[in-house]
Amino acid sequence: MKRYWLKNRKIKNKILLMYIPLIIIPLFILGYISNSIFSNSIIEKTVKNVADNSMLIVTRINTIISNAGNGANITTLNLIDLIKDNQNYLQNNILLLEMRWKIENELSLIKVTFPDVESAFYVDTEFNIFSSSNRLFSNKDKVRDSEIYKRVDQSNPENIFFPMQQRDYLVLDENVPVLTIAKKVIDPSNGKKLGMLVLNIKESTISEVYKSVGPESITSYFILNEQGIIVSSQNKQDLLQPYTHPDLGQLIFNRDDFSERKKIDREEQLISSTSMEYLGWKLVSVIPIKELTADIDKNTFVVIILGLLCMSLAIIAASALSTFITNPLVKLLRKMDEVKRGNLNIVLNINSRDEIGRLAYQFNEMIKRIRELIHNSEAEQKKLREYELALIQAQIKPHFLYNSLELAYTLSGMAGAKDAQIAIKSLADYYRVVLSKGKEIITIEEELKSVNDYLNIQRYRYYDVFDFEISVQEEIKVCKILKLTLQPLVENSIYHALKLKGGFGKITINGTIEDEKVLLKVIDDGVGISQVRLAEILDYKRSTAEGQSFGLRSVDERIKLFFGEEYGLEVKSKPGEGTTITVVIPVRLGR
Repeated sequence: MKRYWLKNRKIKNKILLMYIPLIIIPLFILGYISNSIFSNSIIEKTVKNVADNSMLIVTRINTIISNAGNGANITTLNLIDLIKDNQNYLQNNILLLEMRWKIENELSLIKVTFPDVESAFYVDTEFNIFSSSNRLFSNKDKVRDSEIYKRVDQSNPENIFFPMQQRDYLVLDENVPVLTIAKKVIDPSNGKKLGMLVLNIKESTISEVYKSVGPESITSYFILNEQGIIVSSQNKQDLLQPYTHPDLGQLIFNRDDFSERKKIDREEQLISSTSMEYLGWKLVSVIPIKELTADIDKNTFVVIILGLLCMSLAIIAASALSTFITNPLVKLLRKMDEVKRGNLNIVLNINSRDEIGRLAYQFNEMIKRIRELIHNSEAEQKKLREYELALIQAQIKPHFLYNSLELAYTLSGMAGAKDAQIAIKSLADYYRVVLSKGKEIITIEEELKSVNDYLNIQRYRYYDVFDFEISVQEEIKVCKILKLTLQPLVENSIYHALKLKGGFGKITINGTIEDEKVLLKVIDDGVGISQVRLAEILDYKRSTAEGQSFGLRSVDERIKLFFGEEYGLEVKSKPGEGTTITVVIPVRLGR
């Protein structure tokens, strides 16, 4: 029953049920495809923008670090000249104060020239600390034991970068992470060590670069050093902390620059990594995909609302359309119900010229035709009753014939006329098969019996003209055949072939089964038929000739009418040699 649920619905409901999916499915597909296309387009554009922004950030940070390094080199040269002119400042406190003022002025100048430098310090060989600020520092012991001093003391006069860190010496604020550039100061004339220059760059100076590039609200930038420590970040809580995603951290340092979509904390993110020239750092940007597609989701919501509105309007339109279509059909159905109840005096009034209007016109014509057929049928029934009465009267004649022949048969026997008795018996049997109680279809065995009786009668009549032989396969005797199929063919052979021969002849009837067909052949050795005459006989449908062609035509037409066009008669003949007529009918069994 479920299979026929839709089939059994009303047409109006079918239209609605089919129309609604045609609206919903395309809207859904359109929304899904457009959402996917727009999402991918935005993500692709964002990947390019992030790559461009990352390169811009890296360039600016590299510029900051490079400028700080240049500032260290320039300040070192200025300090060397200043100290060479005041070599004895350590031997006199007054000279030391004067030298302090000069050196700190020089350190302050670097902050003016290179504003990205947060603070500058100079430490001489006696661990006197000179600062670019007014604050006084005296942590000589921490400086002496620090890694910065030890590495610089063992190095050449070159810039040494120390990782971002928090410390309580050589900084202005011990709570502020700084990137440190340190350099040994030596006298180039004698290679004597004069001291150590230290420049600090605050982490905030680097992180401020992020704000000037890209949408800060959705993009998170941070920098990892080679150890996987976050040395700069927009989130200050992450500073100097190990990156908590080791797999992603390993991916960042094992690959060159890339931009990929990854899942972090069960949320899909757009990850971008860009290498930095200095210190082996990696600039990493993280953008939540849902933030990129937030506007698309809003647009999708608007599309859904509009789709629901369109669907509502479509349903209203479909309902009106289905009503417009089905109302004439309902009228037609009501008229048909009236016809079913026997009322044929109706007219369906639908004046449209569409398919339903044509249907209404055909319905009216059909009712008109039915009325005519009923009228004709009544007239034919009247005639049929008249024919039945005539048939009943006609059936009296065969009985009278049979009774008369039986009487003649009995009297011939009493008179000793044996040949006459046989002829009368054959004639009676022949007509008994021919009449067959009104049957049209008989068995081949019955047909052969009738032909045999006919030939017996004719042989008594033309004893000096022909003889005959009947030989058929037993299995075909039970097959069905039209009554009086072979008799007209035998009659043609006697009158049109053997009588004209001028000598004694023979008729042979045989029968076989080939390819699911029964082949019955009537063969005579009479005068034969010329090719011209045979063509006329075979083309009897366009011929008006009587006689021989008429008999063949009658048999052939009856066979084709009853069994089909592929069956019928085949005629082969040669003048002076005889004629073979083959009856081709299908194998149909029964008695």
